[in-house]
Amino acid sequence: MIGKLKGIDIETLRDAVSYDEETGLFKWSKPRCKVQVGDVLGYKRKDGYIHMKFNGVSILGHVLAWFYVHGKPPDGEIDHINHDRSDNRISNLRDVPAEENAKNRKRYANNKSGHAGVYLRKDLGRYGANIQVNGRLKHLGTFANKCDAIAARRWAEDAYGYHDNHGDKS
Repeated sequence: MIGKLKGIDIETLRDAVSYDEETGLFKWSKPRCKVQVGDVLGYKRKDGYIHMKFNGVSILGHVLAWFYVHGKPPDGEIDHINHDRSDNRISNLRDVPAEENAKNRKRYANNKSGHAGVYLRKDLGRYGANIQVNGRLKHLGTFANKCDAIAARRWAEDAYGYHDNHGDKS
């Protein structure tokens, strides 16, 4: 992360733009070429992240928000707690190691069971459950019904410290 912020001085940043912690938006505080005071900084990319350019440095909005508020680059990765990549409110961001960030992921788009780590074993006619632990896939068992597989997965998520939002649970 430090490399991404290299060339951005915190005082220069705070002098040139304002950051609203309630909305997560950056706005120009001083006029610059082609921008007016109050113009929003950055744009939403196709992948949902906010991309910005400040003093010739390309940076993602969530990293810049962390830097702006805390005055230093994040130690790990910035996790969007609510899974909305464009929501850069400081209350929605947390600095975590990559392993911890992986414990707060959206459910994959190709998930057919509706629950992360739960799948139908068509060959057995049973539901399986698994979970990632320390970079390895841990099999939790096969179950006669989906409810039991979901219960096993939820137990494992609690046991291994997964975030409450992992897999978009309601």
